[in-house]
Amino acid sequence: MYQYVITTDIKDERIFSDISEISQDLQRLQNDADAFVVLEVSPPVNSVNYLQVANISGTKGFFKKRDVIKGYTVEINIAEKDGGFKQYQYMTEDFEEVKGMLVGYIGHLKTPDFSAWTDVEI
Repeated sequence: MYQYVITTDIKDERIFSDISEISQDLQRLQNDADAFVVLEVSPPVNSVNYLQVANISGTKGFFKKRDVIKGYTVEINIAEKDGGFKQYQYMTEDFEEVKGMLVGYIGHLKTPDFSAWTDVEI
């Protein structure tokens, strides 16, 4: 697992430099089986505690020796006013979509539109 906690004042533009720090892990998500990245901005943006992505991999080939990335699971954790939290999940095969969410979150302090995501009961 690769985890980043970015502490910033939301008015501070320095967060753009942190995108380069996750570029290697974006490649891992796209190429390495079972890669997992967690991004957390402190203080939370729009009550989002963190955004995490894991790839979904499988095997193929003769004797199933080669790992293949089949898609991605994106989850978002949101703090509620009562002290609890909600977790939402989204699955996609589109790496560029996932990359856009991660770069938007860490680079522009923008949370993805999760209105159509699945509510994960924890």
